[in-house]
Amino acid sequence: MLLSNPYRSAIDLAMLTTSPIVGLARRARARAGAENIAWFRRAIRVMLMGLCLPAFCAAEPVIWFKQNLPPSMIVEGPSKGLGYGDQIVDYVLHNLPQYQVTFTEVPHVREEQTMKRGGAYCTRDFMKSADRDAFLRFTVPVGFVLPVGLIVRTEDKARYDRYADANHTIHLERLLSSDPGTLGVAALRKYGTAADNLIAQVRATQARKISIVYEDGGTATLLKMLDAHHIDEMLAYPTEETYLSAELGTRGHFYFYPIAEAPLLVSVRFSCTKQATTDGIFSGLDIQAKSAASQNVFQADYERWLPPYLLPLYRTRLKDDSKIPGL
Repeated sequence: MLLSNPYRSAIDLAMLTTSPIVGLARRARARAGAENIAWFRRAIRVMLMGLCLPAFCAAEPVIWFKQNLPPSMIVEGPSKGLGYGDQIVDYVLHNLPQYQVTFTEVPHVREEQTMKRGGAYCTRDFMKSADRDAFLRFTVPVGFVLPVGLIVRTEDKARYDRYADANHTIHLERLLSSDPGTLGVAALRKYGTAADNLIAQVRATQARKISIVYEDGGTATLLKMLDAHHIDEMLAYPTEETYLSAELGTRGHFYFYPIAEAPLLVSVRFSCTKQATTDGIFSGLDIQAKSAASQNVFQADYERWLPPYLLPLYRTRLKDDSKIPGL
């Protein structure tokens, strides 16, 4: 029977559950009434560490991968660490202080390859997909973002309004088959299955001119080309346009249209490798992602990077989460 005295209870627990420290427990019990309380407390701490109770055992160290994906993750410049992805990661990890997390910046390809090989890795960089499910586990969504859409020059808005439906959404297929302009795309990125398939089809048939940028940072290059009238429209996330326009000094020059070929919203999740060493932190991340506090933090930080005219659309879509895939 365990004693009511907390020190004695800890000692008895140690004696009952782990034999290597029985001797130390007995010596501590013998001196329980002695004046050397400091020695006694040190003995208890050693025993509890031997038991590996949560308060005395450090969790396995975890490497957290991040890419430079502004304005989600910003790793350089005056806005470093202020992306909406940065903020939600900082928030949830602040609520999980028991885990030793080290941040490492890596390119996209290396990040995915490293996580495929296994190890104690987590990230917020990846969208959930069938191929990634093979080596990653994903939390519930901590938030949602507007998907890739069509970006045009603000001065050409009247031209593109003709292709928009009652929801102010453009059917990319109809636009590419009817309008003689030039679409700009970055070769190194994916825009979603439907949009990617449509672009491949148009390229194969040469039904419309498509300008392809092959370099890193293709979205910034395309915005410069759009501003210089070298292309007529491009595909990107609305927050990318906001961030890059501020960097390029072209704020207000462009306008964003949702496209019918994209989902209403894209879920944002944390992911970790399927390793025993990430069991604890993944469970904690999933709990954090479900909390209203975390979701409110994400939404507030994300909305800071949206053009004001898109806020009503974004909030309306959030209310209708029954149409969001993957929930």
